[in-house]
Amino acid sequence: MIRKTWICTLLAAVVAAPAFSLDWVTDFDAAKAQAAKEGKAVLVDFTGSDWCGFCIKLKKEVFDSPEFDAYAKDKFVCLEIDLPQGNKISAEQKKINEELSEQYNVDGFPSIFVMTPQGYVVGGFCGFRAMPEVQRALDAGLANAKAIADAEKQGNEARVDAMFKVWKGLGDELAGSARQLRDDLVKLDVNDRCGLRARKQAEEEIRDVQKQLQDCVQEAGSKGLKDALALLESKQGSLMEQNRHAAIQIKTSMMFLLCETQEDLNRMRDTLVAELKALDPAKYDAEQIEQDIQRITQIAKDGQQALDYAKDSRESMDERAEAAKAAEREAAEEARLQSEGATKLEWGTDLAAAKEQAAKENKPILLLFTGSDWCGACIALHKEVFDKVRFAAYARDKFIPVEIDCPHGNKMSEEQKKANNDLAEKMHVEGFPSVLVLTPQGTVAGGFVGSQDFAGVQEDLDIALKNVKTIADAGKLAPEARAKALAELYRSLDEDVLPMAAGLEEEIAKLDPEDKTGLRHERELKAKRAQLKEHVMSLLMQKGATAAIPEFIRFCDTELATATDDDYKLCLIEAKTTFLFVGAQTKEDIAKMRETLAADLQKVDQSKANAEHYADVKACPFETDEEGLELAKKYREALEQLNKEEQE
Repeated sequence: MIRKTWICTLLAAVVAAPAFSLDWVTDFDAAKAQAAKEGKAVLVDFTGSDWCGFCIKLKKEVFDSPEFDAYAKDKFVCLEIDLPQGNKISAEQKKINEELSEQYNVDGFPSIFVMTPQGYVVGGFCGFRAMPEVQRALDAGLANAKAIADAEKQGNEARVDAMFKVWKGLGDELAGSARQLRDDLVKLDVNDRCGLRARKQAEEEIRDVQKQLQDCVQEAGSKGLKDALALLESKQGSLMEQNRHAAIQIKTSMMFLLCETQEDLNRMRDTLVAELKALDPAKYDAEQIEQDIQRITQIAKDGQQALDYAKDSRESMDERAEAAKAAEREAAEEARLQSEGATKLEWGTDLAAAKEQAAKENKPILLLFTGSDWCGACIALHKEVFDKVRFAAYARDKFIPVEIDCPHGNKMSEEQKKANNDLAEKMHVEGFPSVLVLTPQGTVAGGFVGSQDFAGVQEDLDIALKNVKTIADAGKLAPEARAKALAELYRSLDEDVLPMAAGLEEEIAKLDPEDKTGLRHERELKAKRAQLKEHVMSLLMQKGATAAIPEFIRFCDTELATATDDDYKLCLIEAKTTFLFVGAQTKEDIAKMRETLAADLQKVDQSKANAEHYADVKACPFETDEEGLELAKKYREALEQLNKEEQE
């Protein structure tokens, strides 16, 4: 018995053990020290391990593979810099990782860097790549690291040459992360043979100007544009020569945003074109100058279209400025509440118990379906809204909060996990996070799917609270009036919430067996439209656009011959006309499409069909035949590309 137990334990250990054991450390300074001691490079993975799909895919398919283990174990000290949205690491470690991310100018995940023991970025890539591409990128980084290390033994000049060659070869994708390499190169290159000192000074100067301009519009929005433009113009004459073209490019954006009339556009064109032509083409990129002149001239020609875009941009600036002010106010309110001892909202986990409490206290239930260890939007919603003491102050007296977590990991027992997943399935939860407001009796009264900011969450929950009252008031009405009130409420629900409001739909159906509210007809029509879409997508994926278009048109004709519902007829005609249009390659095809549409619409009784839908189907989506043919061609190409991607 003892021998058998020992053997079983050994076998279990062997089966459980991975075939590879590449060790990823998390301490940046320790990784550099180890690399220096062992004569290796540092492989750094800036990742978002619980929210970034490509990070997870890269780790699973490449970094956790035995092939990568065999390749990397003798070449690198592997360092993981994780920036999760959840609580996988301590707040202290997260702060360190965020500072490193900022230090190395990481603006996309995953970002993979090959570093020397000094911390120089000498290679790498951003995004997901398969093992062969990963190896090529890392091999290039290793070669760069070796070139710098070898040059260190040959004197300062050789070291400068090697570092400059590496820096030049990194390209735009990695140059921003290699600032330490560049800065040390500038220090070593005392005579500025590489020209990087002047370049660095120019970059710092233009960055400082941009920050000052940004400060002008940060809080004032579009109202700060004139001050920003005046500030830029006051600095133009004193800028380093390398920055004068860049200054004109910045000025172009600001002058354009200030344009409100055609005269403004013309003035902008004349001013900027004159400034660009005054630049010495021998000192600047002549081709880029010419492109800028053409672009500015075209903007002036675009007239009202350009003015509309400028107006929309000013409005967006004002919205961002208001949002920034609101965020400051919210942060101040959060700090005040915390200083007064306010606490976060406590969430229950038992829906049955919550229903009992809701009935007893006559409060609605705030029901959250979340994936706390895998769903980025869920994690963000908790962090940015539900974990705020401001939200607790808003929600505590209004709701009975319940959180149904559906994690992928082992945060709870398998029994509880199954119960939560079963509940999500029973309530037709199709997306995470799903936030629902239920009446004390358990009827869905509103909510939303996905992450939102604090204001958006509060707005949706306030609407849901009004719906709770509407449902309660409707309970006092006669069946027909109650059905009408509930149908109106049902139609107001967010499209993503409707599948979870099946109970409300069933209640309306019982109250309105003759469908006087028209809700059943609407739902049936929606289901038919979904079937149409599914059918056409199936044809496109199986046969491609060229073969699918005539087959789908024949299908629509067959359905039209037997259809009795005029709204469904409109759906068929709309779909058929769309594909007649997409298949059109000549003006004769466009004319035939119009004739067919007119004939098909004769089959529809306008008095029984939705008037707005009828008008939409009848309307032409393009002004001229030439425009229509060009648009049809683009649609065909897009459909063929979609089919190609699906096949691949």
